[in-house]
Amino acid sequence: MIRIGIDPGVKTGFAVSVDGDIVDVKTLSIMEAQSKVLDYMYRTDKNDLELHIEDPRQNKPVFDKGVNGQRKNLKIAQNVGSNKRDAAIWEEFCKYYDIDYILVRPQTSKWPVKYFQMVTKYEGRTSEHGRDAAKLIVGIR
Repeated sequence: MIRIGIDPGVKTGFAVSVDGDIVDVKTLSIMEAQSKVLDYMYRTDKNDLELHIEDPRQNKPVFDKGVNGQRKNLKIAQNVGSNKRDAAIWEEFCKYYDIDYILVRPQTSKWPVKYFQMVTKYEGRTSEHGRDAAKLIVGIR
C-alpha cells in the first residue's frame, strides 16, 4: 500500500510511505505535489493508493490574547483561511481523480529532525512541512 501524507499550504508538505516505511519527504508547491500524486496513481494500482490530508477545517484556531495579539491573530486567520482552501482543493482533486483519501485533524506538536529520524528511520533531509506530512502516515501499515 502506498500512502501519501499532504500538509496543505503555500509550501505543501509531501511524504510517501510504502508498506508503512517512509520513502520520500519533501516540500513542494501544490501543483508539484498534485503532479507527484498523479505519477503514483498511474504507476500503481489505484486501489493501493491512499492520501492522508491534514484538514484545518476540523480545528478551531487558538488566538493570542496578549498585547500584540491583534496582529498575530490577523496573520493566524489569514494562514488558516489559506490552508482551509488548500485542503478543500486537495479534497476536490481526490474526488475528481477518484483517489481514496482521509481528512486528518491537525496536530499541534512538531517533530524535531532527530525525533523524526528515530521514529521513521528516514535519514534523508526534511523540512518542517515535510515532517508534518509524514506524521499523517507514520505507523500505518
